[in-house]
Amino acid sequence: MGLFESLYDPMMKPLEWLGVQKWRQLVINKAHGQILEIGAGTGNNFAYYPANSVVYALEPSPVLRQKASEKIPSNTNFTLVEGIAEKLPFADETFDTVISTLVLCSVNDLEQAIREMQRVLKSGGRLLLLEHVATRQPLGLALQTAINPAWKRMFGNCHLNRNTVAAVKKYFPSVATIPFVGDLVVHLDATKTG
Repeated sequence: MGLFESLYDPMMKPLEWLGVQKWRQLVINKAHGQILEIGAGTGNNFAYYPANSVVYALEPSPVLRQKASEKIPSNTNFTLVEGIAEKLPFADETFDTVISTLVLCSVNDLEQAIREMQRVLKSGGRLLLLEHVATRQPLGLALQTAINPAWKRMFGNCHLNRNTVAAVKKYFPSVATIPFVGDLVVHLDATKTG
């Protein structure tokens, strides 16, 4: 087990108490139909899915998938799937909702991951994201950029200075952006058109 995998839950616990738990719930409450969760991690989102949800939860790490399997609610239909966001193992237009929380910061190719999410969404389907992103404040962005190389090494390829909002808007023309912590943490609610 890698250091990041073993420390993920203990590191996240204080953040969950400080608001991430509530933000996860707000995002997941919007999910409907057949759902794909990208980057299930240790299953911290699982408790918030409505009863009888049909969820495919994608996670590349076998260690984290095992931890997630222990958090699957008994009143839902979950399938844990091995895979990466940049190459989703699903057919075009399979899902009504795609969810990702605090994951796109760490994918290797942000735009490819977003293209794949768009591909597997049905027309009219929703992409629901919760992400920490690059700040629009010049000094804050300079700080994010300065510490980003060390941060990525310590925290599982997590990029502090990704412009996820712009990347999503490139592929989804209809995007609502809801800030949670200034412009550092945002909820993106995008609809696939066409």
